[in-house]
Amino acid sequence: IKAVSEASGETIIEIAAGTFQLPGQLVIKKGTTLKGAGMEKTILTNASNFNGNPATLPDPEQNFKKFDRSGYLIQFEENASDITISDLTLTGPNLHGAIFGWGNQKIHLHHLKIADFMYSGFRSYDTRELKVHDCIFIDAGQRWEKGKPGLEGGITGGGIFTFWLKDSEIYHNRFLDTRPEPNLHYYGIKGRQAKRVRIHHNTIETNFSIEFAFENDEDVEIDHNICQGTISIPKHGGGPVPTSGSTFHIHHNYFRNGYSIEYMRNGAQIHHNLFDFDAQKDGSNLISEFGNVPAKGPTEFHNNLINNPGRGVIWMNAPYAGLTFRNNHIIAR
Repeated sequence: IKAVSEASGETIIEIAAGTFQLPGQLVIKKGTTLKGAGMEKTILTNASNFNGNPATLPDPEQNFKKFDRSGYLIQFEENASDITISDLTLTGPNLHGAIFGWGNQKIHLHHLKIADFMYSGFRSYDTRELKVHDCIFIDAGQRWEKGKPGLEGGITGGGIFTFWLKDSEIYHNRFLDTRPEPNLHYYGIKGRQAKRVRIHHNTIETNFSIEFAFENDEDVEIDHNICQGTISIPKHGGGPVPTSGSTFHIHHNYFRNGYSIEYMRNGAQIHHNLFDFDAQKDGSNLISEFGNVPAKGPTEFHNNLINNPGRGVIWMNAPYAGLTFRNNHIIAR
């Protein structure tokens, strides 16, 4: 704690193997590197007198002035840049999350195990040049249901939950959800607006694998992931198409759930994916959309391999213009 508080300039703080129970939040300054001896070797957790407040969860996603930042094990100093955290295990369970960042740039998180938190493993607002790789997220958040004491709101947290993310990369991570209770499920990667972001080579074994709903996304590439759950990218009326022409580019992923993509979105391209569904679970549509507002498009859906599409490949409630469907190989069982 003393080393972190006194850090200045480019400071590397190495933490030896052991379990350290923090009596309060670590606030990381610009230029600081926090490095442990390795996952499972250096463990940071909260002491019994340092707990998050469940009454402030879920955080109000759009009213950022009401975010409760106090319930995170580590917080980046506001607008700080050039911060690295690596080779640690960060765990709760009585905290909102492992790391919170606000207005940060050039953040590098790698070789972290982030396990057992109430809301989100890494929670950030207005972040640029973020790199998260070679991390394991286990039960790193949960859904806050209405009608249960302390669980009001019905909003789901994420292993990584970013609001306004730009020029960033998330890769070579694993997201696991091991708890049996349905209300405890969380999302792997969740965001509200992403621009020029690539998410690739992750294994995401959570209820929803990736969600970027509502806001105007641009040049988001999602590729070479194993997705046990849904990729959710809906926008009212499909949303605007940016000047680049691309909102989401989804390719070379392996989907295991028949409810693979929640739609609708304009300016998207979905190709060279493998959709491999259990023939006994045929109650889903590969692409599903539940609105009633027509969309201008376009979407290109091509060169995909589909093993047992269930009830259908594309089901949209509203009219959709500019849909190209070509060169897909579908085997219905």
